[in-house]
Amino acid sequence: LDVRAFFVTVIIRELRLLGFTVAHFRDGWPRAEAELASLLGNGRIKAPVKIISGFENLPTALDSMFTGDKWGKLMVRP
Repeated sequence: LDVRAFFVTVIIRELRLLGFTVAHFRDGWPRAEAELASLLGNGRIKAPVKIISGFENLPTALDSMFTGDKWGKLMVRP
């Protein structure tokens, strides 16, 4: 990635960059949590779960959290 070329493109195309964090939406958290809980409760959305068996596999499970190999909840069973 050539950062200079990127910013030249931004300037030439007159693009606007806007960053945000979830903190910008703090006022909406209670409503979002209630809506998501309802959707999970009635089965309209599902939370993915990956279960790994054996504590000897704990290092592999931990590594998967940082490699993008994990989505949703990760559990390690004895």
